[in-house]
Amino acid sequence: MIMKNKNIVSVLPAIILLIGGLLLMQIHSMEFWTEHTGSAGYLWSLMIEGAAVWLWASSSKSKALLAMIASVLALAGPLYQVATPILDDLQSSQKEIVVSVEQKQSLKDEIITLESALNTYLSNSESRVGWAQRIDSTTNQLVQSRKDLHSLYQAETEVKPQPWQAIALVAMQALALIVIQLTLVMAIRSLRVFNSKNSAPADSGARAERSQSRAFKHPKGATKTQGLAVAV
Repeated sequence: MIMKNKNIVSVLPAIILLIGGLLLMQIHSMEFWTEHTGSAGYLWSLMIEGAAVWLWASSSKSKALLAMIASVLALAGPLYQVATPILDDLQSSQKEIVVSVEQKQSLKDEIITLESALNTYLSNSESRVGWAQRIDSTTNQLVQSRKDLHSLYQAETEVKPQPWQAIALVAMQALALIVIQLTLVMAIRSLRVFNSKNSAPADSGARAERSQSRAFKHPKGATKTQGLAVAV
């Protein structure tokens, strides 16, 4: 009994890692499959993960390739699910940078045009009257354009995630998922070895009991006695 408890304790970490890893992978996997296949995605996710577990639990070498394919499929969904939002944010930030550059150049050109027009209106107002309204309108536009340009430059000073940070985050999550998937495979194989070791003594004991039973039913001494009786 003590030996049996020790054996159970020895595989307890593998059981905990297996359950925790499967739950974590299924959370991301179900999000991926339901997003692309609807409500059937839950079955897709469970079937793929179940197939991977069953194939790795088998001792047949012919199933090893199928087990690898199933594990890759089980890993692909979570990888896609965790990487897509980060890559989308990275792409969006790159577009914002391009738009900001275009807006700044447009405002600079507008400011140059307004300054030139304002100088012209001021020069004309020295010799003729009636330019006050245009001067005021152009001045207001120029002030607003300069404010907009200043706002764009100020927005650039704000701390924003850098591209390398997004890439590093994707890489860390991808490595974490790969480690979890490999841990699942190792846990399954560990439990399979544990099961085979514990089933072997039981099989040996059963064979020994059957041998003793046959020997008891057909003892060698009784056979020889019966042979002598027949001979007499």
